[in-house]
Amino acid sequence: MSIQGRLYRERERLYGMTPEEKCWRMQWKKDQYLHPCEPLHVPELYRQHNHILRRIYRLPLDILFMGFKPILGERRALTLRTITGKLGLAIAGIYSIAYYFKYNSNTWVRKDPKGPNRSKGADYESRGFKDTSPI
Repeated sequence: MSIQGRLYRERERLYGMTPEEKCWRMQWKKDQYLHPCEPLHVPELYRQHNHILRRIYRLPLDILFMGFKPILGERRALTLRTITGKLGLAIAGIYSIAYYFKYNSNTWVRKDPKGPNRSKGADYESRGFKDTSPI
C-alpha cells in the first residue's frame, strides 16, 4: 500500500485536489527531506545485524575504503567497495573452477596405478569392474 494515496501520479494531481489533499501533499513533500545529521550510523545496530564472521571477512575492504570516503563521498565509496568485493569473489571462483578442471582431469594415469600395460584397449576405462578376483 502506498502512503501517497492516489496523488502519486501527476495526472491525478492535475485532475484536481481538495484543500485537505493539498495540505496533506505539502506536508508529505516536506517529510521527504532528511535532516542534515541523517542517516545516523549506530555501531550497536551494525554489530547486532552482522555476526562476528561477517564483520571479520568484511574488515579488510572496510578499512581500505574508509580512506576513500572523504575523496569520493560515502555513497560512491560504498558502491566501489561492494563492486570490488563481488568482483574479487567472482575472480576467486573462476580461478578455483579453472584450477579444478586443469589439475583434476579424469584420466587413466591418475586412477590406474598399472598404467598402459594392459592387454585390451577396452580395459582402460574398466577401473577394476572387470576384475574377477575376490575381495
